[in-house]
Amino acid sequence: MEAARTMLGIMAAILAGASLQTSNERFEFTQVHMGVATRLVVVAPTRAEAEMAGTAAFARIEELEALFSDYRPTSEISRLSAKAGTGEWMPVSTETVLLLMKAERVREQSLGLFDITAGPVVALWRASRDGGQLPSHEEVRKAKQLVDGRQVRIRPFTEPYSGPPRYEVRLAKQGMKIDFGGIAKGYACDEAMRVLEEQGIEHALIEMGGDLAVKGRSPGTDGWSVYIPSLRQELNLTNCAVSTSGDTEQFIEIGGRRYGHIVDLRTGLGTVQRVQATVISPRGLDTDPWATALCAGGPMLVARARRFLPPSSRVEIRIAN
Repeated sequence: MEAARTMLGIMAAILAGASLQTSNERFEFTQVHMGVATRLVVVAPTRAEAEMAGTAAFARIEELEALFSDYRPTSEISRLSAKAGTGEWMPVSTETVLLLMKAERVREQSLGLFDITAGPVVALWRASRDGGQLPSHEEVRKAKQLVDGRQVRIRPFTEPYSGPPRYEVRLAKQGMKIDFGGIAKGYACDEAMRVLEEQGIEHALIEMGGDLAVKGRSPGTDGWSVYIPSLRQELNLTNCAVSTSGDTEQFIEIGGRRYGHIVDLRTGLGTVQRVQATVISPRGLDTDPWATALCAGGPMLVARARRFLPPSSRVEIRIAN
């Protein structure tokens, strides 16, 4: 009898566990952040728990946008860019230092095809696309002179301070401008996923434009079905980040030639090779900048990307006709 009761207890525990697993549902939330629709898919037992976790994740993304947006004059990088060439050091957040340091490593590894000081060239090309006219050679020359990640100087915070390690930064040349457009969203996906985990969420998807992160699985499956444009197929993925960037669709024709919206820092103009690149890796902090660099570098940069990305990473390139 005791053995029977024990067996019944074990079976009840198993059934309760199965019931708990199957009671989880998908809840989806969307807000606009960093200029794109930001979608969270959260798997939770109740809508209340999903909403609480989603609110915390969106709040973290908003914190990062307040630091990284070059469209906000009050953001940290906008204020840093405004001090370029003055010789003044500016204390910055640990998040900004992390992105600056990571960006410099990718700049070196990608042979300069990714550079977060590309702001002046990006702004010039954006204006040219809007006006439907190529910039002059002199305009391009002047803008390119301001693009050099090596001119971003970082040092430990020097004033008396008893908290965690902090840093201060200065931009050496007047007119330099930081542009985190090719790295911020990947990092934001990482951070939003971290916050969801802190909220007890084990299964989630976060999507910001061409960047996304997945953890665990969607109910009834063993992962998340993610469409990979460069492969033109869906992959079942879990516990990773995915970034896709490319000019196969977004381009403008000027003087009979097609130019993409992503700038090739070698020419200062939009890319002319219609490349779509996807990088799959554990962190968006890696996938986002490398996907951007690969759009300019194309197939010749794939070997270097695979060399410097974590071993479990995957790089896919598609050249449009």
